[in-house]
Formats: sequence, C-alpha cells, structure tokens
Amino acid sequence: MKERIEALLNFISPDLQELNVDYLVIGSCALVLAGVHVDEIKDLDLFTTSWDVDQLKKVWANRIRKEFRPAHTELFRSNFARFDFGEMDVEVMGNLEVFRDHQWVSLKVSDVNAIEIGNLKVKIPTLEEQKRIFYFFGRTKDILKAKRIENILY
Repeated sequence: MKERIEALLNFISPDLQELNVDYLVIGSCALVLAGVHVDEIKDLDLFTTSWDVDQLKKVWANRIRKEFRPAHTELFRSNFARFDFGEMDVEVMGNLEVFRDHQWVSLKVSDVNAIEIGNLKVKIPTLEEQKRIFYFFGRTKDILKAKRIENILY
C-alpha cells in the first residue's frame, strides 16, 4: 500500500510543486506514510487552499470525476474535487470546514512532519495531530482511526 501511495505522490509531485501553499496529505494515506497499517485505501486526500484546488482543477481537468459527489456534505464543506489517477483517486480539499457544535469550523493543522519519498518531501500531520483531526471529523470510521493511533502511541 505504501509503495502505491509513494508512486502516486511522485507522479503528481511536479504539479504539486506549483501550488502557492504547502499541501498536506491527510486521512488514511497519512496514516500509512506514518507507518500505520491500513487495509484498504481508495484515495489520496490532499488538504490545501481553495486557490490551489482551483489550480489543480485546471491542470488535472482531464482527470476530474465530474459525476462524483462527496458524502457527508452536511458535515464537510470545501473547494473539493476528485481526480482519476488509475489505481487510486486523488481528492483535494481547499479550506476544509467541519460542522461542529452548530457552526462551520475550519480545519487547522499545526503539527506536521516532513517525510522523504525519494527526492520529494511530503508533509503529513504528526500521529498526535492525525488523532486530533480524526476526532474533529467525528464520523465513526474517523473515531476508529483515532483510537487506533491511541493504541500505537500509548
């Protein structure tokens, strides 16, 4: 699984290098890149700014999954797009917000690690930060991932 993620990141890295803001890999792929085993991954989640998502929509226009609609739009909103990269899709979220306590709250990621994949440096949240993000998202599958991190860390 890790090899597939790394190969995809290497393939798309020239386009990612053109973004204005550093992107972060989040979600299950970030777990795998941090050394946590995950059985199945369908997509690579990238968190960045809305402007950078618009740029990727232009660059990857021929790969966009126009018919795709994200689940849980009552919980999440962002400048969103999903792109077809063969074995694994790429989902990009610009200025991601989560509906918590009757209001929209922006996702903030404050603690990251840069990992090296060949000549590429990729930023992912630390495991502690990933745990916090999964709890922040609040879905059952996210809470299970957060608890998995807790089992590793503590």
